[in-house]
Amino acid sequence: MAGKLIVFFFCLQQLIAYNAGATGSKIAVDKGKWTFTVHKITDTSYELIFHLQLRNGYRLWTNSMEANVNTIAPSFTYNNNSNIKFYGCVNHFGTLTKVKCTKCNTGNYYSGSVDFTQKVIVYGPTKVDGELGYQIGRESQCGEPATLAFAFDVGN
Repeated sequence: MAGKLIVFFFCLQQLIAYNAGATGSKIAVDKGKWTFTVHKITDTSYELIFHLQLRNGYRLWTNSMEANVNTIAPSFTYNNNSNIKFYGCVNHFGTLTKVKCTKCNTGNYYSGSVDFTQKVIVYGPTKVDGELGYQIGRESQCGEPATLAFAFDVGN
């Protein structure tokens, strides 16, 4: 009986560690929250805002230009829509930290919160949608790459 209790408590401890994000668990952990908003600039010009509020201890990894980087940069893939014209690059606002990590090699990251913005011109009410690619982890782990669908209603 004592042996079964030890195995039970060991398994319970591992489950708690996985839920806390202490290991490379496949159990979902709330690492941060993405929100998508639109800022109207003119009647036809808008700014799409991708906002991420990270949970304490988590990082949004970006890649660097150095070799052997195991992290990815956030990416934005838009579905085709002839009512939209993108202008300018995706801008980012947040504190970028550069780090040398033994597990992730060299990489850069955001902590706390970060905004990514993209300006668009729209020709009538439409939807801007697509997929966001990103990677959130901790100092000791890179985390798995993830994707998230997004959609903005603009020109309404």
